[in-house]
Amino acid sequence: MEEASLDEMLAQLAASLAAASSRLRPTHLPALDALAAAHLRETQSPAVALCGRALPLLYTVVSTLVSPPSRQAVLVVDPGGRFDPARLDCAPEDLQHVYVQRPGAADHADGDNRDDGDDDDDGDDDDDDDDDDDDGRRRAVAAEAEAFMLYGEGARLSRPRRWWGTVVLGPGPGPGPGDLTAGPRGWLRVERAPVPGFAGVRGAGDAWARSEQRRRDVDRAGWTAASPWGRFAFHEGRQHTGRQHAGRQHAGTAARPLDG
Repeated sequence: MEEASLDEMLAQLAASLAAASSRLRPTHLPALDALAAAHLRETQSPAVALCGRALPLLYTVVSTLVSPPSRQAVLVVDPGGRFDPARLDCAPEDLQHVYVQRPGAADHADGDNRDDGDDDDDGDDDDDDDDDDDDGRRRAVAAEAEAFMLYGEGARLSRPRRWWGTVVLGPGPGPGPGDLTAGPRGWLRVERAPVPGFAGVRGAGDAWARSEQRRRDVDRAGWTAASPWGRFAFHEGRQHTGRQHAGRQHAGTAARPLDG
């Protein structure tokens, strides 16, 4: 039998790792997976990078992944403390397979952006060095959290499940680490679906009644996700047999934090 040299073995290992890193991780949202596949074909990058008001789509993806029939485990790295597990639409026995790490959450929390995940950055781009440092820290945190999921005692409960991957929230110069990311410069922008306005308002009472109607219209309209490769509409909540279901019946449960 012919023996391979150490250099050949290392080359084979590097090739296998590169192939693994180029694979898409299905979210089980067909429209999102189709856009991710188109993005991969053109850019050779498998990461799904969201921008805009990304949280509703993150909640939808995570809820779908941990619920039947997928029943996977998901790690969320959330330095800003904006990911709210109470908005996940899944049963308590599935919610415990969502692991959330919040490194430095108290230093990054921003109450103005908690509800919709608006990560647009209207500030200057003069702090490139700081952005590089932040991205390096996020990569280190993501690597440490992934090691916890694979080998940590605290993740033993999820050993029978397949680990889907890592969701990373937070600002930075680019998509950064993670299989699904949310930041100011993603390639898939999430926004509220447009709702036509009212014309001819007569008096305060009419304005109040119409504002209530508009709120209901906005809730019914849901969200849109748009990219150079296409767009799709969705409602926040777990996907059931090909449709979106907006539900938060388990708002009193909490996801499992990472130890340490």
